[in-house]
Amino acid sequence: LHLQETKWGWIVAGGNSQGAEIVLNSCMFTCTEHDISLSEQIEMFWKIEECTSNETWSNEEKLCVEHFTKNTRRDESGKFIVKLLLKDNVVQLGKSYDIAMHRFLSLERRLEKFPEIYNQYRDFIQVYCELGHMEEVIDNEINIDRRDYVYIPHSYVVNEDSRTTKLRVVLDASSKTDTGISLNDVLMKGPVIQEKLIKIIARFRTHKYAFSSDITKMYRQVWIDKSHRNYQRILWRPNKDEEIKIYRLYTVTYGTVSASFQAIKCLSMLAEETKNKLISNIIKYDFCMDDCFTGGFSILKTIQLRNDLISTLGKGGFTMAKWTANNDELIKNIPNVNSSEFTSLDLGEDVVKTVGLFWEPRSDYLSYRIKLSENEACTKREILSHISNLFDPLGLVGPIIIVAKIIMQTLWLEKVDWDEHLSEEIRTKWKHFWYELKSINTIKIPRWVNTGGCTRIEILGFADASSYAYGACLYVRNVSVKQKVAVRLICAKSRVAPLKTTSIPGLELCAAVLLTRLAKNIISTLRIHITHQYW
Repeated sequence: LHLQETKWGWIVAGGNSQGAEIVLNSCMFTCTEHDISLSEQIEMFWKIEECTSNETWSNEEKLCVEHFTKNTRRDESGKFIVKLLLKDNVVQLGKSYDIAMHRFLSLERRLEKFPEIYNQYRDFIQVYCELGHMEEVIDNEINIDRRDYVYIPHSYVVNEDSRTTKLRVVLDASSKTDTGISLNDVLMKGPVIQEKLIKIIARFRTHKYAFSSDITKMYRQVWIDKSHRNYQRILWRPNKDEEIKIYRLYTVTYGTVSASFQAIKCLSMLAEETKNKLISNIIKYDFCMDDCFTGGFSILKTIQLRNDLISTLGKGGFTMAKWTANNDELIKNIPNVNSSEFTSLDLGEDVVKTVGLFWEPRSDYLSYRIKLSENEACTKREILSHISNLFDPLGLVGPIIIVAKIIMQTLWLEKVDWDEHLSEEIRTKWKHFWYELKSINTIKIPRWVNTGGCTRIEILGFADASSYAYGACLYVRNVSVKQKVAVRLICAKSRVAPLKTTSIPGLELCAAVLLTRLAKNIISTLRIHITHQYW
């Protein structure tokens, strides 16, 4: 047999033994999941680095909002009931039972090799049933051939760094039916209606008394209308000697493309309903997905704010948990307190970060925790994978991250294949950077930028460039009543110089533009009284 790489991928070819009976078989090998995952990681890396605001919605996004508003209602307890955001091409859905069955049997065989994970998987599904978030489909409703009965394959992800559940069951709503159309293909995604991460964390730094919390199982607190629940069917049995049963899911489900928008839009509706302007703004602007980062200047007012937030979200069936605060009074008599010394500000637990940003509430410092693999990266794929996991939304360690960006740019100039070994020069640069990266653990930055009780609050903006890169940063300078001065770095952004040769004055102009965009995005979101600005 021969293995040959072609323009269409790898093929296996060869002859059969003489005299042997010829049996025709065909097979296809694909290996795309790793590339897709890496592409998504790199995309997330650059999204964090963006410094633009695009508030223009597409026609589909506008239609999505109209659909949600028209078809959303509340039950007697106040919980939201929504319909799936189906497109007109929903009629193109095909049969999905066979592929879901094939995927489930494959999952079952894999889980049998890992008993501990299998038990966690069983527990997860059991809790799902006990909470009434799914039910078994009775015999006369099964009908596996109906195209509007979608059977969704499911699997799991394990994240040891998760603040909540280590194992999470995820649905693959992108799995194709026999017509080549998946459930996600017929769902509208919806617009992004929450603030960008950099704005949320920058504003979080302006509160003297700060707390964080998240909404328990946020997606699953939103019901799916009965008429659409059959679009969310799964196959399951806890043990191999039992019959495989069909279940339908009752709630907004992690894995469907519209889940994020639907859950967040429900929060937005609660914000619009409340007459408390402060709470409304917190729900609208201080949440990133289900994580809340907010606070106040007075301890008593911050406690009242916390209580009002719990009450308002409770009206929609949302419960807050994993409380963390820099003052014990803020979490006194509160259930579900986060006992960890560190609170992750990664706000994306499904991706394990190489470098993650954390808040130490006891000392009230921001710090970085690094997780380096023992294997030394020596290919383009491995290095890009490591770089894409560097998480620094505020740019507080920009001088370190920019080195990684320059290496990334150099990799593209090398024009080598994904898994080809790199030149000695690139490997040496990367090795030097990688081994020095561990020193980032020693960096501690005050969370609070000390903006309370000041007679003067100044914003200082700086921009500069070199032949390799350019950048911009914002500082806040405070003068207290006692004339004490404090200066804090708020945030920064950097860019690698373009490949096309550009003069230093030209790059300095690029840096000035970057500073202008950074200031436009950040200053107005801080909600502090700025007396002077210097550039």
